[in-house]
Amino acid sequence: MRVTEQLQQQVQEVLKITTGYGYEIEELKRRLSEVETTVREELNREEARTGGSRLAALEHPGSQQEQRKQMFYASSHVHSLRFLPLKDVQARSRGDTHVHHYFISALKGRGWAEGPPELFTFPAEDGNSTLRHRLLCLRGNSTSDGTQNSYALAHKEELPIGARLVQGTTLISDTLWDFRNPWHSMFNLVQFIYWRLDNACTRAQNLVVFHQAEFRTHLGDWIGSVLSSSGLPSVPLDINKLAAEHPNTGEADDLPIMCFERAIVSRRGIGGMTLPLRRRLFDEMRCQVRRACNIHVNNMYGADAEETKITRSIRHVNVTLLVRQRTRGFIDEGAWRRVLQEQCRPTQNCTWSVIYVANMSFCRQVEAMSHTNILISAHGGQLANIVFMSPGGSLMELFPSGWLEMAGHGQYIYKNLAYWVGLHHEGFWRDPLTPPCPDPSNARTCFSYYKDQPIGINTTHITRWLKDVIHKHQSIPLHTKDHGKKENISNFIDQNKCECST
Repeated sequence: MRVTEQLQQQVQEVLKITTGYGYEIEELKRRLSEVETTVREELNREEARTGGSRLAALEHPGSQQEQRKQMFYASSHVHSLRFLPLKDVQARSRGDTHVHHYFISALKGRGWAEGPPELFTFPAEDGNSTLRHRLLCLRGNSTSDGTQNSYALAHKEELPIGARLVQGTTLISDTLWDFRNPWHSMFNLVQFIYWRLDNACTRAQNLVVFHQAEFRTHLGDWIGSVLSSSGLPSVPLDINKLAAEHPNTGEADDLPIMCFERAIVSRRGIGGMTLPLRRRLFDEMRCQVRRACNIHVNNMYGADAEETKITRSIRHVNVTLLVRQRTRGFIDEGAWRRVLQEQCRPTQNCTWSVIYVANMSFCRQVEAMSHTNILISAHGGQLANIVFMSPGGSLMELFPSGWLEMAGHGQYIYKNLAYWVGLHHEGFWRDPLTPPCPDPSNARTCFSYYKDQPIGINTTHITRWLKDVIHKHQSIPLHTKDHGKKENISNFIDQNKCECST
């Protein structure tokens, strides 16, 4: 079996090399065709000097000869193009999936090297690239098997019969996860905000998204609002609607085909970005969303302008308790409120609030986070909203029991996100009194059990923890201009001025 697998892998490698040569052969054929066209035009000019009838026939768009010529080229081009599976199931067997990615696997990534978002442009912008003149074409509409969808690279004059040429710039993203969860969708789509920054704030016209090369037509409301606020397309193209407008009559299998005038392809989201570039991206995202929601923040901690009137030596702090109303809610919300009330009194230049994010509009969520200095919340998708907090704020994150042993690296994503956006992650509290799993022998069942358990409270520990975090914030002198530099975070002086201001 191992020998067979090795032979299959070698065959796949040979096919991929052959495909590369196929593109080169097609380039030679195209150039020969151009030479042939030039020769024909010269011959026709000569005939025109003697009779002229052939030249007139070629130049008349409705002539039978012109129609036959167009049909000949279209039929030959569709057969010369080779569509490859959009999801290459052999990619993982080739080693480093950061280099050999299953999605459009002919593209070789940069590996583990850090840099800007890894994006591929079609036609390629590199003047030395063999793909410089090629458009990306996608064929298929499967929503359940990515291997049934395919791609090809074609010259504009050799597009398949029935293909829909999508005008303008199209952003294309593939993810292992989904586009409805705020964290996953953000990780796999906000890199296009950086693409705007890196391209003089240019705009794209279209968006196409895939989950493991399976076609998707909907985004979650949260990420849709982020994209539209940031000047990016937020409604994915539906290939079936495009096909209905432009039916495909040239392919035997009659699968819809989209070819893109210009395509920007992302396979890794914001993975592999350096910290300074991530901070720049999130600064722009925060600014654009606040501006779209008409939210103004007057200093880097997000406090109101009233703070400028305070003459005391301690800084005003706003503490927010974010409550999940279904899974991972609080067993005794009243006890949490009493701790906040005791530790955050108006006489101590501190205010507090409790919010239920499930009942809030997108802009209300942004507003609440923009004016929060210390956020207390259970782990969950609602924590994607920390991107709207001002740099210098703090996150106190809570878990039921069982996550530390069973959740893997996914339990640390918001700690990482806090670091990326310039917040202080103040640590975790894991409820030790969560009832034990009824079937400890089954790890998968146990994690499903622990995953959504409600969270209790250790009043003594939480009181001391919150008191320390408030004290840390209030120990910073008012209007410290270089605090951002000292803490190695964004010194975002004017949070209402975006890089892409139009």
